[in-house]
Amino acid sequence: MRWHWRKVHGWSPYGRGGYVLRAQRIQSEAELRQSYTVVTCQQIFPSRKSSHYIHVRGGEREPHIPVSTDQVDLAIEAVQKAVEQAQARAGPIVEADDIRDANLWLRMTGWTRYLQDIPFSALYASVETPVTRQ
Repeated sequence: MRWHWRKVHGWSPYGRGGYVLRAQRIQSEAELRQSYTVVTCQQIFPSRKSSHYIHVRGGEREPHIPVSTDQVDLAIEAVQKAVEQAQARAGPIVEADDIRDANLWLRMTGWTRYLQDIPFSALYASVETPVTRQ
């Protein structure tokens, strides 16, 4: 890094050439360390065209930034209510014992709203009992 700054940018951490005092060297190295961040990199396509380095994250922890979740909580509650309402509208799930229950079948298929105005006696009269074969 020092070589790059000295050759490319013409910058030196020391004010003058020659012998550098230990205290000045320690201070300059501390300033140098504060001016850059050490990162872990990985080279992609090392021997091909478009070879480049990428930053590999790891080790460092990002600062925790508290976020207000009021809107998220309201959205979750709204979705849960919608699911409960949809399940209530869907009605019960057909069980093996309920397969012969006509009322349940009528409710599940939605036929009850069409048949509710017709008197039960008229409906019962329109249904014929199956003939058993012997």
